[in-house]
This record gives sequence, C-alpha cells and structure tokens, in this order.
Amino acid sequence: MMRFACPSRRLAARLWPLALVVLCTGLCSSPNTGLGQPAGETCIHFWRQGENSGFARIEGPKPVGTEWKQYEFSGVAPADAAVFCLALQFFGEAGNVWYDDAELSVDGKKLELPNPGFEEGMAHWVSRAAAAGAGKHEIDETVAHSGKRSGRIDAPGGYYYWKPEGQFLAVKPGQKITARFWAKCSGR
Repeated sequence: MMRFACPSRRLAARLWPLALVVLCTGLCSSPNTGLGQPAGETCIHFWRQGENSGFARIEGPKPVGTEWKQYEFSGVAPADAAVFCLALQFFGEAGNVWYDDAELSVDGKKLELPNPGFEEGMAHWVSRAAAAGAGKHEIDETVAHSGKRSGRIDAPGGYYYWKPEGQFLAVKPGQKITARFWAKCSGR
C-alpha cells in the first residue's frame, strides 16, 4: 500500500507491481475552493523496475474549479527509473472530476499515444475504484473539453491508468517527463 500525503486527509492507493509514473489527483483543500470541495492534487511518482514501492515524487499543480482548464507539470526521471504510466485520479466524499486530452512528452518530444481524450471509450485506459465497490468511472458523452467524450470519476473516487497497447512506457534516468491534461470538477 502506497500512501499519498494530502493537507486535508491521508490518501491510499494500491499500486501495480511494476514501475510507474503516476499523476495523482485527490480531494484536498485549496485557497480557491476551501476544505472539502472537489479539487486535485497532482504529482509524478517514479518506481524502479520490478519494485512495488515508489522511490521518488515530484509535486504538480492542484486542479480546481468547474471550468475546463489545462494543467501541465514536469519532472526528471531519477536514477533507477525504468517505466511509467500516467494515472488520473480523484478521491472525495462528494463530487466528480472529468479528464480529457491528456498528453505526455519525454525530453520535449510529444509521445503519439492512442486515445488521449477517451473518444474510443476505455481503449488504452484501465480503471480502478478507490476501494472495492466504491467510486464510479464513466465515459461521459455529455461533457467534453474537445471531441464528444471525457473520462469521469465520481466520489468516492478511483483511477484511470493510461496504458497504451496495455503497456507501461519506458523511461531512462535523467529524461524530462511532461504531463498535460484538461480537467474540471463538479461544484458539489
């Protein structure tokens, strides 16, 4: 079990036994929303090949608000980093978060990865609930930043792991990884 620090609560997530870079989004306090309002916490986690526990973390922006906004953050893969995947997450007692138009770059080169905006449904994405039977993942056909679909996570939360062709992505130590995505939260 990997623990994620959050000013308003402690978050926990079961992690796959392979190396990952994880973009984490949770329910946290924010100067813009106040405690308990849907908001995000983002970070990049690095794992070594074949290990279950992350060994490095880079903080990212805190997505908040009911309007679509693009978020971006970068980090350098530390020594021993082997593979990664992007994970979009939400944890909260109420509310939802929508994700759309994700992209990854390594050393300034955009990776041409399939289905970045959920237009093909869950193809190349893996969903997991925050706890057994909790959280709901939907491909929302009524709300989208672009195209006709987005990925939505309802409280109490869960994850979308972006695994193109079902595989994690290789990374070498020292490479700069940049993640971009669009997000919006419900006003509940």
